[in-house]
Amino acid sequence: RLFSANWSVHLHATRVTKQNDVATLELATDGYTLVSLYGDYHWELPNSSDIKLFVKADNMLDDEIRNHASFLKNIAPEPGRGLRLGVRKTGCSGWAYIVELARSIDPDDVVFEQEDVKVVVNHDSLTFLDGSTIDFVSEGLVSTFRFSNPNVTDECGCGESFTVS
Repeated sequence: RLFSANWSVHLHATRVTKQNDVATLELATDGYTLVSLYGDYHWELPNSSDIKLFVKADNMLDDEIRNHASFLKNIAPEPGRGLRLGVRKTGCSGWAYIVELARSIDPDDVVFEQEDVKVVVNHDSLTFLDGSTIDFVSEGLVSTFRFSNPNVTDECGCGESFTVS
């Protein structure tokens, strides 16, 4: 950790050795190094307020880490796991997202795979989710899925449901 009156910089490095203890149907993981950098600049304002500008960079060396450190592997460590996405009729605007673990794949499901994560979508939900981007984000102590859906034309005030055109 490096710091001065206004600057603070933190460099964190973690070395993970080869991992052979894996679940059924998974592959062993080669070793990797994770390097993260955090820096901030702090201004003290005359009215007893302050402003802090920060930059954070994670996983600066190795893209393969994402394949082995999936959030889904942490919450559902069984083989064949996946994430089921869909919509259901509800709320004041008409539709709400469904996010749950997919423990099976039905005949009318469509399966997408990205970086070792299976995403299972029922065929009836595809038109509502077409073109969407879904991110798993962590802010402070809260982790959630954030949907960016180009089909949404309106949302209710509480953000719980949406309307599509």
